[in-house]
Amino acid sequence: MKPTLVAIKGPLRGRSFGIDQDEFTIGRDIACSLSLDDPALSRKHCMVRRQGPEWLIEDLESHNGTLLNQAPAKAQPMRPGDEIRIGQSVFLVSFPSSVEAAESVQKESTRSIVLSASDSVFLQIERLPKESILERDLAVLFRLAREAASLSTIESFRERVPRLIAGAIACESAHVHFLDAGQLEHPAGRRAAGEIAVVLDEGATLFAPLCSQGQPVAVLQLEAGEKGFRNSDMQVMIAAGVILSVALENILHLDGLRRENQRLREQAGIDSEMIAESPAMHNVLKRVLRTAGSEATVLVLGESGTGKELVSRAIHDNSRRAKGPFVAINCAALSEHLLESEMFGHEKGAFTGAIAQKPGKVELAQGGTLFLDELGDMPPSLQAKLLRMIQQREFQRVGGTTNLRADIRLIGATNKDLEKEMRAGRFRQDLYYRLNVITLVLPPLRERREDILPLANHFTARYASQTGRRIMEISSAARSYLLCYDWPGNIRELENAIERAVVMGSTEQILPEDLPESILETPVAEEAATSSYHASVQEAKRKIVLTALDLAGGVKTEAARLLGINPTYLSRLIRALNLRAD
Repeated sequence: MKPTLVAIKGPLRGRSFGIDQDEFTIGRDIACSLSLDDPALSRKHCMVRRQGPEWLIEDLESHNGTLLNQAPAKAQPMRPGDEIRIGQSVFLVSFPSSVEAAESVQKESTRSIVLSASDSVFLQIERLPKESILERDLAVLFRLAREAASLSTIESFRERVPRLIAGAIACESAHVHFLDAGQLEHPAGRRAAGEIAVVLDEGATLFAPLCSQGQPVAVLQLEAGEKGFRNSDMQVMIAAGVILSVALENILHLDGLRRENQRLREQAGIDSEMIAESPAMHNVLKRVLRTAGSEATVLVLGESGTGKELVSRAIHDNSRRAKGPFVAINCAALSEHLLESEMFGHEKGAFTGAIAQKPGKVELAQGGTLFLDELGDMPPSLQAKLLRMIQQREFQRVGGTTNLRADIRLIGATNKDLEKEMRAGRFRQDLYYRLNVITLVLPPLRERREDILPLANHFTARYASQTGRRIMEISSAARSYLLCYDWPGNIRELENAIERAVVMGSTEQILPEDLPESILETPVAEEAATSSYHASVQEAKRKIVLTALDLAGGVKTEAARLLGINPTYLSRLIRALNLRAD
């Protein structure tokens, strides 16, 4: 009597399997008599085999084991009604003498019919007759489409597609080549524009273009094995190319959405006053967000007025300490003793006038961020105490003896060259290396001119709102002067210039005459200087300066005396008015 296994639980529930061979193997391997797509199973999990008049269930040293009636099955005989547990599946053992029991189980278990993926003929290629070439090819393409749909990144596509296509078409090797923009180096890529779907090169290499939005972006290449390619392989390759092109286009679209989402996330996390249209500032903002995620000490470098404190606040606002305080100290604004007391606090009676205990900025910044502005101007003696606090994460108030914990993140900023200050002995080398964990260098405004007009518009709207004035725009002539000026004072100078223009202006536009005189001395393109008044002023200045230089015989100091101005200002006028050649 041959046994029958009736599945009462798992993906094959409701199906029965008659054992018609002396050895019936079960596992994940497609070569098994019963192949189950179950990660809990080993490749060859267990075996049902005949031993004389009996049938045994034997575990093949599987990872998770085989249970017969809840007990490990080494090589136990099976009896009618026995229960076999293998991974997610449970089978009931039935023999011809217990057909009625098996039928009752089947009736009980088939009230609702569940067809699993493994029941599909297209997913069991090994069980199709060898002569059913079309059915096998359809099954191959169905499996390829299912697997390709699960790919979500370029890396996974590059790694898994060669294996998938090698399982679809017998070949020696398979590769995916991504094409650089404008470079179609492979035959299928070169001919794709002519709607050539597949190229068989000298009977040994098969190419298929993979396209996105009608343009080839990659090439699938197969090298033939000893038997070469079948006649139907090109047909399969055409269909595979179409399937994989759809998958690749979806991946590229998803990748673009990821990048756009990342860009929006980066912009959304930055303070609204950080105007960034230039590539230089985009790079700064990316580094700000990456820096914000850590607790590392940050050193912000840049000329005066480039927005070092604003960047430091953005780091704090996007960090895990955002709910804590942001406390700033200007190290150049106070004397040495006052700065020490301001930073670390003092005890009552520590010095004349210390009538009560006072916490310092470090204590006030607990759980948050301490921002040390103009760090390069800190006195050397105080640098030593700051170094100790950074190293030990402890400090003492002035006049105190108790060590207090410094739970802060430190951000320093300076417009000085600290390496030069170190060489001159004005800044401690060990402190510099403690501070210089992450460095952000802010570009001056003259190196990010794409940001000038967006910043000017931002400041115009702010000060127009504060003063109650209605200002519609900055005139084209004024914009030309703003763009051509070098802004030695950077953003702070631009803000002051716009505030002055809003206050002093009398129209709904900011005009050139509303801007500071230093900006109007900037040479601009003639077509941009549309104001005849300012063009006349510029020409008058040129004539006056040239006349004075002529009377002084070309001696600038004498010409400056005749004009009643400083020689340095005269040199600046000569450069601004392009008078060197004259």
